[in-house]
Amino acid sequence: MLSFVVALPGSEPTQPVAAETVRDVAVAAIAFAARSSSGMEGAAPAVAGARDSLVAAARAGETDWPAALLRAFVAASQRIDTMPARRYQQGGYSPEVSLTCAVVTDDRVVVAWTGGMVACLFHDQRIIRESAPHTMRNLLLIERKAPPERLAKLSEGALGLITRTVGPTHFPDQQPDIEIWPALEHDHKLVLAHPDTIEALRRVVPSHLGGRSWLEVALASCPAAHRRFGAMITR
Repeated sequence: MLSFVVALPGSEPTQPVAAETVRDVAVAAIAFAARSSSGMEGAAPAVAGARDSLVAAARAGETDWPAALLRAFVAASQRIDTMPARRYQQGGYSPEVSLTCAVVTDDRVVVAWTGGMVACLFHDQRIIRESAPHTMRNLLLIERKAPPERLAKLSEGALGLITRTVGPTHFPDQQPDIEIWPALEHDHKLVLAHPDTIEALRRVVPSHLGGRSWLEVALASCPAAHRRFGAMITR
């Protein structure tokens, strides 16, 4: 298993993304501010907490990865708790972040997410699986079965609002969605990135590169420089 992390020049200095391989298990986590500028300060602690929890589980021989991912999200909230309160309370906000994590073993891929960051699986230069971000658009379409004409009355800004987040432990419990995907094959790429990057990749996917170079070109396609960071796991 191979894991890569890339944060291109122009990205936020916190680079809230991580990926590590422990024997035959690879884990990855990525976060981004969900609702306010204070969320950027919470993104790096959230990723660190989730990563440390998943790496510890892998080293301990964990096999129940959905349960381990739930613990990782708790660990992310606990790590946000350690932030100096003055950094965000002066502005009246608590740090809320979008957090997406993935675990890849020999026989499956397990992804968990809360908020807007995306996990997607590439095969033959196309996306074959992806997580559904917790946005107002998906809340109305998927959970509430709203008719398209209702969505047409809302602005893109309103439809993009994040509806589920990770925050300090005193926040209401908002557990992540968890999905189990088939095993990663040799020509698959599991990518964790900002949805702007994924949208850009729907139009142009680098076809002549592999490994870190592929991820660098993929992230460079994102129109917003501060969102050009991501993780990838391949075989």
